[in-house]
Amino acid sequence: MQGAAVHIIRMDEEPNRDIYEENMARQITTGLNLILTMTPLNYSYWVYGEIYERASTDPNIETFHGSSEENRFADPTVLAAMLADLDDVSAAARLHGQFTYLSGRVWPEYGDHNLVDCVPIPREWHRSIIIDPHPEKPTAVNWVAEDHQGHLFVYREADIKGDVQHISDRIKTESAGEYIDTILIDPSSRQSATIRGKGSLIDEFRAHFPNVIEANNNRELGWDVVKKMSKDRASGPQLYVMRNCPVTDHQMRNYSWKPPTPTGESRNKPEVVKRNDDHCDCIRYRCMAKFINSGASFDGFQIGVYANSGH
Repeated sequence: MQGAAVHIIRMDEEPNRDIYEENMARQITTGLNLILTMTPLNYSYWVYGEIYERASTDPNIETFHGSSEENRFADPTVLAAMLADLDDVSAAARLHGQFTYLSGRVWPEYGDHNLVDCVPIPREWHRSIIIDPHPEKPTAVNWVAEDHQGHLFVYREADIKGDVQHISDRIKTESAGEYIDTILIDPSSRQSATIRGKGSLIDEFRAHFPNVIEANNNRELGWDVVKKMSKDRASGPQLYVMRNCPVTDHQMRNYSWKPPTPTGESRNKPEVVKRNDDHCDCIRYRCMAKFINSGASFDGFQIGVYANSGH
């Protein structure tokens, strides 16, 4: 990624759009020879609109489609085993190279390996509360602990009806005796009408939690971060949900993209089904957050040094 003028750049798997554009810029003087090899998974929606759809009208873009089953070096038993572990949408993308970003689950990587038994949270782990408030429906709340390796554990959940006073009292009751480092809230609460009264929701919550922080709501990056943290690696995933949080587990397993429009047209941007997704938003906000451990101790509803980053 160092040269200012190079002749050919090959990128394996779907690059982030900013990386793709940076490499395009590096080749302005040398002919723009980019080779991308990709499995078109859900988060590659931008590739579809920027490259794949343009190939039929732009002479500078050529596309070649291949299926894993056409690879004579691929072991049929291995392909069969892959197929057995994939849903239809993921199989279409991974084995047959079909663009599936407008259908299927947002996080097919999430599964049984992310669900763990309830265990006590050590006192020295970072603990945070994430609030997704709504004027019209119950407010979703998740409690998440982070261990020394950066693994996240969702250890409590709640859907609380009522005004901000009631919601805040319930949060304080549920968190009694715990050392909460940070409280995050959906940034749209800055503009939302209050549950009762005038002003914004976040101002109402700050009357009870003065140091509440607006979460990072970069959806596209957030979807990708949660996807990576949900994968079952040799060392295990980075995101865990305890069994006493069945609503969060259910939503994570069923969080889905909106299907194509009734006319069959592509959507201009990725959209998710806005139903039973509140705890998914909470998890996304927390996965986008990164603590900077200053070594100081915490006591009660105070706040540590915190970076609202995209990892």
